[in-house]
Amino acid sequence: MGEAERQAAWHQFVQHLPVAAALLDQGLRYVTVSPRWCQDFGLDAVQVAGKPYTVLFDDTEGYWQQAFQRVLQHRTTEGADEAVLRRQDGRTFWVRWCAQPCPLSHEAASGLILVLEDQTEAHQARKALASSQHLLSSLLSGLLEGVMALQPIYNLEGEVVDFVWLLANPRAHLLLGQTETLVGQRLRKVLPGHQTLGLFAAYAQVVRTGIPFQTTLYYDQDGIRAWFHLTATPLEDGVAVIFRDVTEALQAEQALRERERLFRLLAENMTDLVGLHDAEGRFVYVSPSAERITGYPPEAFIGQHLEAFWHPEDQTRWGTLLQQVPSGEQPVALLHRFRHQKGHYIWLETHLKAIRDEKGRIVQLQTSSRDVTDRVQAEQELAQRNRELQEFAYVASHDLQEPLRKVRAFAELLKEEYTPLLNEEGRYYLERMHDAATRMSRLIEDLLTLSRVTTQGRPFERVDLKAVLDQVLVDLEVSIAETGARVHCEGHWPVIEADPTQMRQLLQNLIGNALKFRHADRRPEIWLRARIEAAASGGSLCYLEVQDNGIGFDEKYLDRIFSPFQRLHSRDRYAGTGMGLAICRRIVERHHGQLTARSRPGEGATFLVILPLHQPPMASSRNLPE
Repeated sequence: MGEAERQAAWHQFVQHLPVAAALLDQGLRYVTVSPRWCQDFGLDAVQVAGKPYTVLFDDTEGYWQQAFQRVLQHRTTEGADEAVLRRQDGRTFWVRWCAQPCPLSHEAASGLILVLEDQTEAHQARKALASSQHLLSSLLSGLLEGVMALQPIYNLEGEVVDFVWLLANPRAHLLLGQTETLVGQRLRKVLPGHQTLGLFAAYAQVVRTGIPFQTTLYYDQDGIRAWFHLTATPLEDGVAVIFRDVTEALQAEQALRERERLFRLLAENMTDLVGLHDAEGRFVYVSPSAERITGYPPEAFIGQHLEAFWHPEDQTRWGTLLQQVPSGEQPVALLHRFRHQKGHYIWLETHLKAIRDEKGRIVQLQTSSRDVTDRVQAEQELAQRNRELQEFAYVASHDLQEPLRKVRAFAELLKEEYTPLLNEEGRYYLERMHDAATRMSRLIEDLLTLSRVTTQGRPFERVDLKAVLDQVLVDLEVSIAETGARVHCEGHWPVIEADPTQMRQLLQNLIGNALKFRHADRRPEIWLRARIEAAASGGSLCYLEVQDNGIGFDEKYLDRIFSPFQRLHSRDRYAGTGMGLAICRRIVERHHGQLTARSRPGEGATFLVILPLHQPPMASSRNLPE
């Protein structure tokens, strides 16, 4: 057979092959291709004939050339189950291939025949499956739940006698305390506790009926001590088990239920009216004590705003109270009138606290209200009596001034008109009378000042203590200059709720005392200090100190120096009536503060004033309505 006839025969053979086949000559040029080849790879047989295989397919890495050369040189068959075939236009195919020598001429290996099977769809399916398996594995590895797939093992009677693990994610190994892989192991051997706790029977029931099973149980077998929430669902031939450790959640839930039980127990037995409100102030819970205090049953409050039951004059104060809540976690308090179910008003002292979320937003309000009607009435009666006594003292003191003025006037006339007519003894008596009248007038003035602390005090307002201090130092600058005193101001002097006039009088008296009781052997020095500290009961306190290097005093006389008309020194050495510190104490007490002192004889003294930054609700209470 000639070469032409031989190639024609091979051409005819390839054309009738039902697979994708190509005939290549010794130069690796296409001689012919089968119709299936053109169909699978989108080529035209006429365009292919006579062209090198690299014109149509990319072989940058030389994979195909090396394989074809081995076939031609060694006269062997080459092939692979999967290889990449890329067209020059970028289209890629995955193929199974086989190449073997083909005698196109008298030479034994003058060509080769290449058979390809398109595996692109199968490759993509395998790739998608591998991707899905990887994704599933990643998901299972990241789950907080344990996931297991169990395949049943049957006996000859068709009963489930055991399960074998087909799958178990890392969380399942961790929750079950298993360090070795569970896949391929028997359930009853690894976890015999499943039989004891009835889980094995439950899995078998799922396999038989196809009905899912769910439970929460305490697993105290196989070295495990935990609460699990478990769900078992049927698979095509087995059961899928998903479970999670709920020990902490159940313990927290139990602790919450216990706290709620204790809270309700306390609330139901408290004498105060305890309420929970939403963020807008509507009641969502009211303690049973509400009916005893207000006459309304607890259910009458639910959904109502707290201030709806308040006296109309006090309702506007609810907004002020709410504005104070964000400033701190300590409860804020308000004294107000509450409409009783019988129609009259009672006094309640309500403490309000905010409950916040993790972002600091108010989600609930908590109130505790106490009936203080008796206390308010008693305090108002006492205040009324004190006012009457103070008014009496004021009137009495004021009325005493008139005869004293006459005594002093006649004493002055005697000194001016009749001094030459009096002997030495008479002039002495006249001088004593004049001094006594003057001293008595000063005492009366100081007594009036003491009574005015409460009877004529101004309402509390925001007072800048630094500004008040500066004014006092200006008022005392002559005394400071005359004594040569050095004054040191230290610390932060805050703004507080107070009577500005009385704050000025307080500081002027204390600094004036420091100047008055100076030591004769050293230059006077005065230290004025201020600071703010948190109070143990909540809120903040202002601490003021007036320290000097004067004569000091023995602390056994501490109570005495704050009493009216009390003196530690004679009038000959230090002028005054002994009322200055008594007035200071009265001012501090009116501001719900404290006044004390530390001292040693000859070593100076330190007077300490403690005042609240904000006055308590009672400081601005109103009278009970008729």
